[in-house]
Amino acid sequence: MKVEKYRVQSTCGVLDQPPRVDISAGSLSLSLASAATGGKLLFIEMMLLVGMDNNSGLFPKELEEGNSQTEDIFSIEYQPKVLDCFCSNTVRHFYPSTWDEILLNSQTMDLKMKEKFRTNPTGNNIVMPKPVYFTKRTKPTINQLSDEDIQNIAVFCFPDGAKLSAQRTDNFKVHYFVLTDFLGVRNYATCLTFHRKYEATKERKTWKLKPFEKTKLHGNSHYTESVIVYVPHACAFVSTQPYFTVMKQCLSILLNKIKLTKDIHTQNLLFQEFVRQLCITPLPPAGTLAVGVHLSGHEVILRPPHHSSIPVLDLSLHIVFQCFPIETIIQIITCILTEKRIVFLSSNYALLTIVTESLCSLIYPFSWRHTYVPLVSDSHLELLEAPGSFIMGCHLKHLPTVKQIADLVMVNIDKGTIIVNELEPIFGAMSYTYVINIPMMPQEPVKLLAEVYEKVKFSFDFIDLESPCRFNRKEELQFRFQKISSFNKRMQYAFVELMVNLFRDIAPECKADLKCFKQNNFLQKQLPANIPFYTEVMKTTLFQEFLDNILSKKPSFWSELELKTRTLSRKSGFSQNVFVSNAHSMTGTKQGLVSTSIEELPNEFIFFIPSIYNAVSCTEYLKDCIKVCTEKLQDCRHFSHRTSLTYLRGMYSYAGSEYRLAYEDLKNLHESAESIYISPKFVLSNVAISFSYSLSDLRSFRMCSHKFLIFVI
Repeated sequence: MKVEKYRVQSTCGVLDQPPRVDISAGSLSLSLASAATGGKLLFIEMMLLVGMDNNSGLFPKELEEGNSQTEDIFSIEYQPKVLDCFCSNTVRHFYPSTWDEILLNSQTMDLKMKEKFRTNPTGNNIVMPKPVYFTKRTKPTINQLSDEDIQNIAVFCFPDGAKLSAQRTDNFKVHYFVLTDFLGVRNYATCLTFHRKYEATKERKTWKLKPFEKTKLHGNSHYTESVIVYVPHACAFVSTQPYFTVMKQCLSILLNKIKLTKDIHTQNLLFQEFVRQLCITPLPPAGTLAVGVHLSGHEVILRPPHHSSIPVLDLSLHIVFQCFPIETIIQIITCILTEKRIVFLSSNYALLTIVTESLCSLIYPFSWRHTYVPLVSDSHLELLEAPGSFIMGCHLKHLPTVKQIADLVMVNIDKGTIIVNELEPIFGAMSYTYVINIPMMPQEPVKLLAEVYEKVKFSFDFIDLESPCRFNRKEELQFRFQKISSFNKRMQYAFVELMVNLFRDIAPECKADLKCFKQNNFLQKQLPANIPFYTEVMKTTLFQEFLDNILSKKPSFWSELELKTRTLSRKSGFSQNVFVSNAHSMTGTKQGLVSTSIEELPNEFIFFIPSIYNAVSCTEYLKDCIKVCTEKLQDCRHFSHRTSLTYLRGMYSYAGSEYRLAYEDLKNLHESAESIYISPKFVLSNVAISFSYSLSDLRSFRMCSHKFLIFVI
């Protein structure tokens, strides 16, 4: 196999343009990510191993003056560290010093590349031979995260600190968190905690860890003191999309392997093999085609939203409705729409992110753009005093501290209540009380939503009564998925209808040619009791973004549903599957409230990608993926499925440097429909750059590129 010119980045092979993929799995991962502009085509960005080991040492979090680390090793709270970062075929080790290991033992690695790397003089690992080179637009980071940022993730894996245990524990826990950078770009993580067995030895008044399997106890020695300890560790998957449940499934599969393997080195090798497949698994485009992958005999399926403007929802919405009554949910939604300072509290860390993510998904077509930290660790509670609007979450034990912060809306998840902090500053002899104003959402759309919810809830609660028992585990899992999926779809649709009914009158007052919105005309059409709500919402940046999308005529599921029901909202009475309520019959707006039945989507089609472990090289692996896509396209007759398969084949072709084939697939996507919303808007730009190596191809591209209607996922 011919070795092309290459550059090495900190995490994976980065190739000079045009990108080649016959060097490593890391190159494949990067090529697919570049095809998606921003890396949003791939399922897993990285897996982090967090904890403490013999290389990182033990760092006490806090020690009172006069106390020593040697007093009681089990009562001290330690600072967890990010030990390793697994990325495709590369592992970054942070202790005892930072260095990158290229996994040349992979079957997808070109054997001729071995001579390009030297071995670590302190071991048998492979390290980079020379300083790293970067292009002008590439930062020396792991998937655009600096080493400092990666180390900061450790506090989210152990939000209440890490302590050693004297006894073996099988208390495995999963929780979730979200990472937001200063530009507002989010990464989503699912974390699994477990314990590893070590020997702790006291040397010179400090405790040091040694792998248990490589040592012998010296408890009776006169010179040393040793004790067996179980050290907490965490595996965290990080993704650009909120596939929390799928990441939990992958971690559960990985946990079975951890239980069977006690050797630490063997566990790390399992991590490498496990993560490699997930880092090259593509995310499915919006539609009805799901992407599946086989992991250790289990099927893991990534399901996309049915419309490109709707965010991914991979959790159970019924959890939110179990925690809060519908009236409280409407109150919280109002607080989000009016951009209040909101703090969620719960004694369960897993609930914090699940509840906040669920509520934020229900405000579509609006999206929260301010500070967003669903899980705040014990050591970062000062974030709750930050200025401006935010959504944060912390443990319920910090409720007394949160109560001392003014201008907060506190949501107690455990009790299902919402509390507004009141501030009473005293100036001279007078006392002032400051109360946050939470306007009331218009009641007619809310009543319509409550009616839909009662029907959905009744069906969800009693569907088990009329269904036979399933003794097959796979059938039971499928039934549970269908039950939760049905609830999610119906409630998502109901909340989109709520937003259509609330903001339907916005569109007629928007003049796209003048780029203006006649706010006074809109308010004059509303009932007096509803004006405070709309006035507060219109002050927010959240509403301004929504308004910009309407003025620019950006396609969205909200706009499609509003247009479809526009004529229905002007009528009254009943029709098949349509109920129209003239809420403002005399004094209000002429447009009524509409509740339609959810459209039946085509049956789901699951496309299982080939396993990389069966491939000889990355080039052959990409050819296998293209071949499988082509075979499925020949057998598939459904338009939506064919569109998604064509898109995936185009991305695989682009990653494999088959630029002409990639261009043809993108062109066919456009010619087969008036508008396709599944392609990232910069894909054709990347293809054009690749075509620039052939002038004729570039001219051909420029002649046709103006015909494309491509929007962001």
